[in-house]
Amino acid sequence: MKKIISLLLIIVILISVGVFAWRRVNVFEYAKHVSPDGRFAIRVMEYPQVFGHMPGDSGSGSGCVELVDLKTNEVLESKYVDLVLSIERVRWSQHAVDVFQFAEWALPQSE
Repeated sequence: MKKIISLLLIIVILISVGVFAWRRVNVFEYAKHVSPDGRFAIRVMEYPQVFGHMPGDSGSGSGCVELVDLKTNEVLESKYVDLVLSIERVRWSQHAVDVFQFAEWALPQSE
């Protein structure tokens, strides 16, 4: 009986790790907001839904918001978001980017 429980526990753990890895590998770009000077972008990335979207969820799921240096494609900042649909207003200034009611990140200054 202990072997069966151990085996079931291992199977559940492996499935959980597999789903987690699958969601991270298959992430896709939901929206992109490029800075006026073209140096940076805010990328809104959505994780795929294991069982698809449910009625009433507005067709949007969880994901992450990234501040990206477009010259090097390096992710400078990243933050998890419950609903990617909620990220829609991005305000750029010379020294920072403000994602409305979500995050404010400083921009690296050119050398």
